[in-house]
Amino acid sequence: MIPLALKESSIDAELVAEVFAEIADVASETPSSRKCLDRVATSMRRIIPFDNMGVVRIVDDEHAVLHASTLSHKKAVEHAEPIP
Repeated sequence: MIPLALKESSIDAELVAEVFAEIADVASETPSSRKCLDRVATSMRRIIPFDNMGVVRIVDDEHAVLHASTLSHKKAVEHAEPIP
């Protein structure tokens, strides 16, 4: 079995480096995760397709705190059930 890190990847390393640089720029400009999440999500979508993105803090085995989301506030609250 070949380790994952040694397998050939279809991801463009140059594109990934550009996206990480964009994310670093956003993070250095905006300390608030709520304000920069949409910009980070826009960059990330260039390499990983997804509908929504969020930042959570795991509190214990039963709870997580949603700090920011690309969902509207109403939709984020609707999905605010504890994570099993």
